Amino acid sequence: MIEKKELKKLLKIKGVVRGSVLKTDLQYVLDKKGEEGIKKIKREIKKIVPDFDYNEVKNTDWYPIGWRALSLLIIIETFNWDEEEVFRMGQAAPKNSFIAKTILRFFVSLKKTVEEIPKYWRKHYSVGKMVNKKVDIKN
Repeated sequence: MIEKKELKKLLKIKGVVRGSVLKTDLQYVLDKKGEEGIKKIKREIKKIVPDFDYNEVKNTDWYPIGWRALSLLIIIETFNWDEEEVFRMGQAAPKNSFIAKTILRFFVSLKKTVEEIPKYWRKHYSVGKMVNKKVDIKN
């Protein structure tokens, strides 16, 4: 269980995130754990942040980035997921993300898509950046 002190730190993190990111996490849980998994996550987050409601999250609205961190921690704790599973969750994000799906359909080639993705980081997050170090299109 997340302690109140840690929760306060999470909620003070500067920056905001699009609702689609929160919904993308939930979609992965739905894919892996079904409706019961979603209910568990919603119950756990309500215990910690009673005014947070995934059902009211809108894809294009901005939310405190600390909510994303909290959401991830609750998902990890609830299902006892390891780093590998969280990595798979991240890999699945583009196929589950409303914004990513909307943007990616405009790019025809894989090379062009990979080049453009870092430019769209700011469409999801107000802080940080994404950098492609090396792109191996053949593999």
